[in-house]
Amino acid sequence: TSDLDNDNILAIDEFLNGTVPGASLDIDGNGKFDALTDGLLILRSFFGLTGDALIANALSNNSTYGSADKVQSRINSMQTSLDIDSNGELDALTDGLIILRYLFNLRTTSLIDDVISPNSNRSNLEDILTYFDTLIPTDSDNDGVLDVFDLFPNDPTKIVDEDTSNPP
Repeated sequence: TSDLDNDNILAIDEFLNGTVPGASLDIDGNGKFDALTDGLLILRSFFGLTGDALIANALSNNSTYGSADKVQSRINSMQTSLDIDSNGELDALTDGLIILRYLFNLRTTSLIDDVISPNSNRSNLEDILTYFDTLIPTDSDNDGVLDVFDLFPNDPTKIVDEDTSNPP
C-alpha cells in the first residue's frame, strides 16, 4: 500500500503497470528512458510549459501518464530528485540540459560542459553519473522484474521467497 514517489499510485499498481515507485527518469511511464519523450517533458516543464504545450508530440504511444496533468504531477512529485546539480533549484538550462544530454547517452564531460550551476553541490562528472544510477532502475538478472521489486535481483530463477515454512 506504499506510495514512495507520492504520485498517488500504490506500489502494487506501479508493479502491475511496470513503472517504478520512486524517482525515475521514465516520466511518461512507458518503461523506457528516452530523450525525445521523457527528457523533452522534463525540459518543457522546467521552462514553465503546461497543458497541451507540455505534452504536444512528446508522449510515447504507450504512456502510462497520458495527460498533461498526470505528467506534471509526476514531475512535481520528483522535484528534489530532478535537481541534478544539487543546488536547490530546478533549472532548465542546468538540470534540464544535463538530463536531456544524459538521455541522449552522453557520458563524458560533454554531459556537464557549460551547464553546471556555479553554486552546485554536485558538479563533477563521476558524481553526476553515480547520481543518475539512482534515477534509472535496473533489472540485474534480466528476469523482467526490476530490482526494486525483486527479492532476488541477482537470481533470474527467483523473484520472491516461496518457502512457506516457519521460519522461512
